[in-house]
This record gives sequence, structure tokens and C-alpha cells, in this order.
Amino acid sequence: MFRRRARANEAAARRAGRSGADRSGSDAAGAGRGGGDGAERNGAERFGRAEPGSRRTGPWTAASRPGIPMTPTVPMLQQILQDYGLAHEIDEDGDLVVRWVNCSIYFLYFGEQRHVLQARLYLKRRFDVDLRPTLVGALDDWNRRRLFPKAYTVLPDDGRVGICAAHAFDFTAGATRTQLKYTVGSWIDSLLQFARWIDDQTRDAHREHDH
Repeated sequence: MFRRRARANEAAARRAGRSGADRSGSDAAGAGRGGGDGAERNGAERFGRAEPGSRRTGPWTAASRPGIPMTPTVPMLQQILQDYGLAHEIDEDGDLVVRWVNCSIYFLYFGEQRHVLQARLYLKRRFDVDLRPTLVGALDDWNRRRLFPKAYTVLPDDGRVGICAAHAFDFTAGATRTQLKYTVGSWIDSLLQFARWIDDQTRDAHREHDH
């Protein structure tokens, strides 16, 4: 099931990327940008649009009306991911996650009122501990040249180094559904750009380490 969903998400991203390849993106307040040529494109355009005239019901109905700010909820995020054609699930810890072949993106809440929303990417590949200085050097270069997403290493209990990248925003003041959809699309777009970039960087590191 995991691999079917991952392949479906890769296909959805490719379809959206092809349909939006000739369209330029636009800036929007509150939306994260990853920098570089690819990050200049509108993330929402890249991942597609909802079908015209589609009806929305449930907890996100009010937030779908223009001009009514609301704090993002899991059902709202699920509907937005469906709009983008991205398969998703709730994992065993109760977190919303979208999976690709090389990475996963989790949507996490922080703060007493759960108003801070974070989109956190976990790279699937893991690395030996002695490669950590090389990885940190690459991530420092990314963080220095790009505004977002923030990238860093983690060391889970298995003792192998992992790589994460994240966007976050405090939605205490709320957001309309249009604003949230644009923001989520931009976050996903720049996180996937980072995943492709770090894959290239770590491929070289692996070759050097093997020799």
C-alpha cells in the first residue's frame, strides 16, 4: 500500500508539473519560498487545482468561503491534499503524512492551542554517522543560500543519520482556505525541490565514502 501511494503521488506531481511548466508563479503573503529557479513557481499551480464547481462539506466548509480566516485543521489539510491529487494517510501516531518514493512529508501541530503548523520532510535514505560532517556542510550551504525550507540532520535511536527539512507558520490569526492552499502547495513544492537537491548531494558523498 505504501509503494502504491508513493507512486501515485509521484505521478500526481509529474502531471501537475507538466500542466504548470509554462506558467510563472506569483508571490503571496504568508507563503514560504525555497529560493532558486524552481522555487519561483507557484506551488499551488504546480500541484494542480480543484475541479470547478466542486462542492465541499464538513468541517472545512466555512474555511472554503473567501475572506473567512480559520485555524487549519486536519480535515481542511486532507481536503487540500485531495485537491492536489496527493494520496495521504493518518499514521499510527495520529499525524497526517504524504509519502513519496524518496521521502515523506508530515503535517504537525505545535503550541498549546495547536496554532503552529509545520510541514516536515523526512528523507528516506539514512547515512553512517561518520558522514554527518559532510552532510552538515551541504545543509549549511543550502540554509545559507536559500530562505526556506530550513534543513538539518537528526540522529534517531538506530544510530544512523537522517535528514529533515521543514516549513512552519503560526496561524493564530487564522487563514482563508485559499491562503492555506497556496501556502501548503508552496511548502510541498519547495520541500520536494530540497529532496531532489539533497539526493544529488548525498549521492556524491556516498561515492566518496565508498572509496
